[in-house]
Amino acid sequence: MNQEPKETLYRDADILDLVLTTKEASEKYDVADCTFRTWIKDGLFRQKDIKKSGNTWLIKREAIEELLRNKNMFGKTFTVDGEKVRVEHLGYKGNTIQIWYENDHVKQILENLPNKELVPQMFEVFKEESKMNYKIVIIDNNLEESDNWFFRKEKVWALTLKGVLETIRQSMEMKQFDTSQFDSYLKELNLSI
Repeated sequence: MNQEPKETLYRDADILDLVLTTKEASEKYDVADCTFRTWIKDGLFRQKDIKKSGNTWLIKREAIEELLRNKNMFGKTFTVDGEKVRVEHLGYKGNTIQIWYENDHVKQILENLPNKELVPQMFEVFKEESKMNYKIVIIDNNLEESDNWFFRKEKVWALTLKGVLETIRQSMEMKQFDTSQFDSYLKELNLSI
């Protein structure tokens, strides 16, 4: 019985992101390396989710995120327009801004995006040119609304994923970049902007 492979947003290059060393996990999730080692020693990870290679522990990313969620340590909460907004992934951290993704879906789309380096550049340049005071950019999982730059509030700025994708494409067109890869990627995911 032939079975079609399950569709996924992960590409081959991301296979290395499925397993992290304790050091990589510490940098990615802002939890001390020794804390991950203690959790391993205390049996908080299932045996199938960890492996020791020499002196280095490898842990499945999904297991890390599951444990962090259970300990209420996964992601971060910001106040936007008087409401608490919980985000899961730090997508970019620079000297002047941080870009947070609401969930795995946003993270996977933006991290696999052709020309993904345009995302932080776009926000860095706009911040400098507009003299806006934001330090945090939140990209939510809204693919329906193209109302782009909503909730411009002090240091936190929330945007829709659709608005970000539209802006990246417009920016590419203005700079006369070839948008065919970008368009193909969105079509592959059944996203229209």
